Amino acid sequence: MRDFFNSTRKDLKSYLSEISESVVHAVSLLKYVYKNAPAKPWETPTLSIKLKKIINNSFYLKPLEIICFQESKLDSTIKFVFNLKDSAQIETVLMPEPHRITLCISSQVGCRQACSFCQTSRMGLVRNLTTGEIINQIYTVKLWLKNNSDWLIKNNYDVNSTVSNIVFMGMGEPLDNVSDVIRSIDIITDGNGFEIAQKRVSVSTAGHVDGLKKLHNAFPRIPIALSLLNPFESERSKFMPINKKWPISEVIKTLIQIQKENNKFVFIQYPMIKDFNDTKKHAIKLSEILEPLNARINIIHYNPINDANFETADSGNIQLFRDILHNAGYMVTVRKSNGQDISAGCGQLIQKKKK
Repeated sequence: MRDFFNSTRKDLKSYLSEISESVVHAVSLLKYVYKNAPAKPWETPTLSIKLKKIINNSFYLKPLEIICFQESKLDSTIKFVFNLKDSAQIETVLMPEPHRITLCISSQVGCRQACSFCQTSRMGLVRNLTTGEIINQIYTVKLWLKNNSDWLIKNNYDVNSTVSNIVFMGMGEPLDNVSDVIRSIDIITDGNGFEIAQKRVSVSTAGHVDGLKKLHNAFPRIPIALSLLNPFESERSKFMPINKKWPISEVIKTLIQIQKENNKFVFIQYPMIKDFNDTKKHAIKLSEILEPLNARINIIHYNPINDANFETADSGNIQLFRDILHNAGYMVTVRKSNGQDISAGCGQLIQKKKK
């Protein structure tokens, strides 16, 4: 049987054509499932009895199993641990923010990029997530919100509020799984799917040039967040092996070309690590290499991970760094990641298959 969440509108049209049914039902199926959760596709009222039986025998739809979830006492962020069909586990983070509810989703079980400052990298790459597994994270959390209105009320949302923003910044390098990320964005942004505007769906990358090009060709308006870490090539390569394949200079050239076609902001994620990337020379170099870009810079208090000798930069250094960039004309935000007390921050997500 097929996982319904794996199917884009185009996929459903192809399936319906194969079984000699009208392709117009593709819209009905999508709309009914995504607008009426927990409705099932074979319950779509506009289908004939015959087609309902065929759909019932061809597709399955089941929310992810929530192994556990933790709620931050600091900011009400929730970290979900989901169990997949093969018993692999992933983490997804729900974040209450002013005027929006953001969901940080995973694209892989683990990650192959081996960034030394990131907890997820310690898993290595177990496998890519399917489109259905990516979509099901959103679906399951939306169901959870529907059944837990007390969390919404506590965080000053209307009881009918739901996920409004999606961030591909959970476990994995999204552009290592670019095909399924693109297919999932198709469903996320489809007016009959989750109906979330492209400008509210961002994709984070360590600097995957091939993936950036494919993503831009498919969805040119999707915001990009680049995890830069260090503006000096040699220093960045020591902690982010991807820099050896795609140096930051090549990544920036790619982003410049993308911005020529669509002048959207590129978000620069810059976690500040003590005695590694927090000096005046780093700030000056960063301002120089980003000069050709229309960039917004997020300076992030580094999130410590287990068994690593990395510390968050001193507050004074962070402020000096911020001032240098601000005076150079950049829009700069200094922020801490959500869910610090439950290890839900950027680079802190990790799960291992239970034996």
